[in-house]
Amino acid sequence: MPVDHLLARLEVDTKVVGQRLVELLFNSYMPEDKSVQVQLSRAIHLIRANRDAARHFYLHVYRHLTVVSAS
Repeated sequence: MPVDHLLARLEVDTKVVGQRLVELLFNSYMPEDKSVQVQLSRAIHLIRANRDAARHFYLHVYRHLTVVSAS
């Protein structure tokens, strides 16, 4: 399934489906094993690719963050 399709679904689907999509996409856009610069670059890419999907992604991402990864 192409990422563009997943982002389009994230933009319009239900909250439950959105949460599952964030779970699926989390490591691609917020890889904990990468530097903050890489994470920021991927965040910018997500926002440019689909602003509304990015908003939904960050609305649900707190469920997947640890205190260490958020600092």
